[in-house]
Amino acid sequence: LVFLILGLVCVLIPFYLVVITSLKDMQQVSRNFFALPVHPSLKNYITVLTEKNYFRALFNTVVITGCALLGCIVFLPMCAYPISRKMGSSRLFKILYIVMVAGIFIPLPVKMMPLVSLMSRAKLMNPLGMVLLYLGSATCDGVYLFVGYLASIPKELEEAAYIDGARTPDVFFRVIYPLLKPMISTIVIKNGLWFWNDYLLPSFTLLHCSWTGLRQNIILIIHWYLRLFY
Repeated sequence: LVFLILGLVCVLIPFYLVVITSLKDMQQVSRNFFALPVHPSLKNYITVLTEKNYFRALFNTVVITGCALLGCIVFLPMCAYPISRKMGSSRLFKILYIVMVAGIFIPLPVKMMPLVSLMSRAKLMNPLGMVLLYLGSATCDGVYLFVGYLASIPKELEEAAYIDGARTPDVFFRVIYPLLKPMISTIVIKNGLWFWNDYLLPSFTLLHCSWTGLRQNIILIIHWYLRLFY
């Protein structure tokens, strides 16, 4: 119970600060950051909702995050399944798995500039390029997690399906994929938070998009306001 209360406090304090700060002007914030607003105002909300294409940025963020997550939950299990089942008997799949695991240890700042340079040459400095960047960046750790989870699923389930006349796609989508729901949920939460809150990749990619309406997302808008007021 004590840890539950501590966890609740850790969640409520930032939420409290966000709410009261949004109802203050800059003078009240600088005077006492933690105090309740003396003269609550909705001016900050009106400013955000009426300026700088907020809803367009929100739409871009939703589309990019949704498409990237859809790619993760569709393609990563399909990639991990043959690796999990074949790497014990095939050297090719074993090497592929090792390469995937090795990719986890490459920091994003190291591979970010080559990736952005490649996307620029491919004329993909746009939301489609962002989706591909996120999908590629999430592949290594996603495949690693799915392979580990697939190892816990008994192969007898697949053998029974094959005996009943099922083909490999049927076995995967009707037998294996429904059993991956806990890991799919983990991937969606983990990558969803990253895609939604990411600043580095959009700042290198979206800001160079040839279409003006696609140059913003929610995080870029937030950083624009931070530079404006601070």
